[in-house]
Amino acid sequence: QILDSNNENKVVFQCQGKFLNFDHKRVICDADGMPIFVITEPLMQIDDKQVVHRVTPEGKPSEELFRVGSNFGNTAQYTQNLKNTKGHAITLNGKMSLVSMKGGIWLGDAGKGQAVAKVCSPVTYKDFLP
Repeated sequence: QILDSNNENKVVFQCQGKFLNFDHKRVICDADGMPIFVITEPLMQIDDKQVVHRVTPEGKPSEELFRVGSNFGNTAQYTQNLKNTKGHAITLNGKMSLVSMKGGIWLGDAGKGQAVAKVCSPVTYKDFLP
């Protein structure tokens, strides 16, 4: 679940699907559980890309909206084929520290474009310790 910490931790989005599953998809839903879009990730791929699709009422992927990719180690992220509401191509770039697992997302070049979000990884080193 994605919570709004400024609004009594109200649920904003939910993710249905598991990290490792046979169809390699996750359905992103609103707070009421209605599908908004589907993220698919090919099982065998050289690069690390996920595809974001429009969703059918049944929660199945349809038209591709855009792609999200990252480097090895997931310290740099980028979008491909993303468009704004006017239909103009835009690029979002993310940068994250491998040590602190914190970073940001920018419209344009990472660290130089317009900052749009501050992020941190939900995975921490303690998750890997017994």
